[in-house]
Amino acid sequence: LCLYGISASSGSWANPITISNNECHGNSYDGIGLDSDRATSGDGFMEYVLVSGNDCYDNVHGITMCGNGLDEVKIGCNNLYDNTGTGLFIETCAAGADVDVFGNNIYDNTNSGIDNDTSILVDAENNWWGAVGGPDASTGNSSGFPSTGDGGGDAIGDYVDAEPWLTTLHSAAAITSPAITYPIGVKASPGDVVTVSATVTEGTSATLSAATEIFDGMTEVDGIHLVGGWYCRWCRHLLATDSQGVSTSH
Repeated sequence: LCLYGISASSGSWANPITISNNECHGNSYDGIGLDSDRATSGDGFMEYVLVSGNDCYDNVHGITMCGNGLDEVKIGCNNLYDNTGTGLFIETCAAGADVDVFGNNIYDNTNSGIDNDTSILVDAENNWWGAVGGPDASTGNSSGFPSTGDGGGDAIGDYVDAEPWLTTLHSAAAITSPAITYPIGVKASPGDVVTVSATVTEGTSATLSAATEIFDGMTEVDGIHLVGGWYCRWCRHLLATDSQGVSTSH
């Protein structure tokens, strides 16, 4: 008897956690469990977690999130269906996590597609909920996303932004290891080259874009003009986002 299918409980900046291309079924609780028990960096602290390309069915919950040390979690391109509880269960203890849920097929789960027990709005746009009309938000969703009531798909609870949604089953394969490489050291000088790359599963195409940011991590600029003999110390932060919404920054 297996209580958990896949459980991850630690990670680091240098070694992001990636869970991809697994078939998780027949477990008496969750197919994939993200569990972090610390709120500061170190052992047990989980950030930059990518869960992609997994089939989670015939569990109580397809994926669960718990713990006060979770952050920067992206759940994309998974099939979460036929679970007796929920497709994705975000427990109260995961209230500090920044979660993006995109490109998933979430359908035919008994209780709900996503159950978010926190008071933090979860971005769950562009998912398939099992019906063209979208998820069932007619009960228990006071956050106003979506505003269409019962769309005929899996139910969603409070603090789930599911609008817009996909109107057909999503067939995109998983992006397995988005990455940025940059051979520029501690400063960018005139003529330096910055390379952005991503790895996708065979047979899948992805569009990758990149942008430079000022050191505050929020202000995006189109380009940086450097005059010969000068260099820029604050242009080293790069953000790359692929066509599935997965982003990586350095």
